[in-house]
Amino acid sequence: MSVSAISGSNLMQYNTQCVQNAAQLFRQEFQQLGEDLKSGSLSSAQQDYAKIQQSVQDFRAHKHGHGHRVGDYQAMRDLSQLLQQLGQALQSGNLTTAQTAYAAMQQEFQQLRTGNSLLVARTQSSSNVSVNA
Repeated sequence: MSVSAISGSNLMQYNTQCVQNAAQLFRQEFQQLGEDLKSGSLSSAQQDYAKIQQSVQDFRAHKHGHGHRVGDYQAMRDLSQLLQQLGQALQSGNLTTAQTAYAAMQQEFQQLRTGNSLLVARTQSSSNVSVNA
């Protein structure tokens, strides 16, 4: 009897797709925030930030329990702090500080992006699990 991995492969593909969808939505919202910050539209940027907060919560819910590299934890803490600074700046109406925090977040994302591409490739290659009995 062979039990093929509904298990490993299909579940991994589903989880990967959920994470990719959440990440794509976050990227779109983050880009919109950048455009609104650049144009000086504080109220639009505040609305974008509220959407981003929801996306971050959704992403964390999907990402929880998945493999992370040790360096990712520090980067995620840094991003979390920058996101908090960005939110505080927007709440207080400080556009310059919000723009600075946004630029710093862009740099952190760039660093994460280069490292995570290796992690995704490694995870996908090890997900083809099959049990034979």
